[in-house]
Amino acid sequence: MAIGERIHFLRNLRGMTQKYLGQAVGFPEKTADVRMAQYESGTRTPKADLTKRLPMSWRYLLMRLMCLTSTATSG
Repeated sequence: MAIGERIHFLRNLRGMTQKYLGQAVGFPEKTADVRMAQYESGTRTPKADLTKRLPMSWRYLLMRLMCLTSTATSG
């Protein structure tokens, strides 16, 4: 599962819109939804500082998803 898919999954799990999440991590209101859509679709790759701006619970869930994904693909 790519980072964009993980962001999409967690955003939907939390019931957030792309615009809301984009603004929560610091993007301007005008471009917040577009930027998050680009990350989720894989057209853009988020920089490491973006993941630092995600809530702590999100970072934990992202790390768990990455571990589960790498375990599933390697075994």
